[in-house]
Amino acid sequence: MTVPFSLTLNDGNKMPSIGVNTWNLDIEDLDFVIKEALYVGFRHIDTSVFNLNERLLGKVLKKLMDEGKVERSDLFITTKLPPTANKPEFVETAMLQSLHNLQLDYIDLYLIQLPVTLMHDESFEVIKRQKDGLVCLDNTDHILVWKQMEDLVIKGLTKSIGLANFNQNQITNILCNCSIPPAVLQIEYHIYLQQPELLKFCQLHNITITSFASLGTHDMLSSNYFMTKRTRLPSLLEVPEVKEIAKKYNKTESQILMRWILEKHVSALLRMHNSGRMHEIMGIFEFSIGSHDIRKLDALDRNIRTVDFGFLNGIENHPQYPF
Repeated sequence: MTVPFSLTLNDGNKMPSIGVNTWNLDIEDLDFVIKEALYVGFRHIDTSVFNLNERLLGKVLKKLMDEGKVERSDLFITTKLPPTANKPEFVETAMLQSLHNLQLDYIDLYLIQLPVTLMHDESFEVIKRQKDGLVCLDNTDHILVWKQMEDLVIKGLTKSIGLANFNQNQITNILCNCSIPPAVLQIEYHIYLQQPELLKFCQLHNITITSFASLGTHDMLSSNYFMTKRTRLPSLLEVPEVKEIAKKYNKTESQILMRWILEKHVSALLRMHNSGRMHEIMGIFEFSIGSHDIRKLDALDRNIRTVDFGFLNGIENHPQYPF
């Protein structure tokens, strides 16, 4: 199957099939990764308020654009409404703050990061906690928040809007009460967490899925912050079937896992730290996986989730906790 370098969203905008996940990139790494990724050919850059690097990313992008090394129209920038701003009265304020941090006039894709609302402390970057360490929860109204998201599109502050970590019932609620449907759903997605019903649902409603933790814990290993305390995913790079298929196609295990995602018409985010890795991932557009081997990988689904936000102690008590 031929996989396009970009996917057309339900609003007509195009999103690159592969993007750079900037989670947990420190100051020195971020500067190198973004410059090198753009040089190699990546154009989708994903960040968020909780990545704590929007300001630095903005400086890097502005410098590159000022130097004429990249045009704004060539970039696809995704950031997110944090759960600490998941109230209708905070939506535009949070967006304007991200635009200021990123030194941009508009965002390409703005996602509601979580279906729950957490109270913030002195800023949206700081979650308010109780004395026992539990996060402070707040009421959530997805419909009112989504109406404000739609206003961001109308005002030209973002081209597309979508969701992250929402379940099927929560998405259905928004679809039944929206003027602009979600263009993207960003979720954890890999061979051990395939979520076929959710995938089919989104394809039925023309919602493009983007995967994060695309290689499982291997893609998030440098930070235990995101890992649930309840689950540890075995290395997907060491799964015998993956190694067997990689050898058959003379490709790396990472290329097989990423290509499998694209074969599902799902876009993917990946953390990359060096030029060699970036060129390796770009190589997934140079081959396809046969249907027999696709079925082998499909059969590996274990419904194992690694990112359930369990590090936010008490989040599971929110009525809209999606898992």
